[in-house]
Amino acid sequence: MKRGTKSILFGVHQFLLHPLFVLQAWIIIYRSVPTLAEFMAILTHDLGYLGMPNMDGAEGSSHPARSAAFWRGKFGDFGNEVADIIIGHSRFHAAANRLPLSKLFQPDKLSTALYPRWLYLLLGNLSGEIKEYMHHYSKGLYTGVTAEGQSQTQWLIEIQGHLALMGLKGEDYHLVADQMQRSENEGNNGRT
Repeated sequence: MKRGTKSILFGVHQFLLHPLFVLQAWIIIYRSVPTLAEFMAILTHDLGYLGMPNMDGAEGSSHPARSAAFWRGKFGDFGNEVADIIIGHSRFHAAANRLPLSKLFQPDKLSTALYPRWLYLLLGNLSGEIKEYMHHYSKGLYTGVTAEGQSQTQWLIEIQGHLALMGLKGEDYHLVADQMQRSENEGNNGRT
């Protein structure tokens, strides 16, 4: 079974638990319940991981497009609205495709900080994704955080702190702003 499928079934993106944490984060950030389209995006935004061999590699990082494709062109304007919310929830996908971050970005990041540590570590180890995440951090894929020489618990505490700030501050958080600006500059440098 591929890692993306494991994550959806019994990992940190588990199809019942993760949306509940995202919903809780949404209410914390926006101080209101989501609309029906926003709620459907919360429920389905990570289902694009199904069948993916990794979480943040070339295949896994395309999960927003795969999740949005389920909705795009179906269910009329409602489906397109859900797809638009989903497509911009990942800063990596948005930056790579020069898309704006959607309203789902902040709650999705804050949700990781809301997981009890014991639960995140259990799910992350069951699916194997925590090893991938820590490997990417040690190689500098994610700026501002390192995993080298840290235990999983130390790493998670640091990650939850960063993701809490991303969730609460959004594009005003310096790591997000820097990444989006780098992507824009790279895009401008490649144009004639």
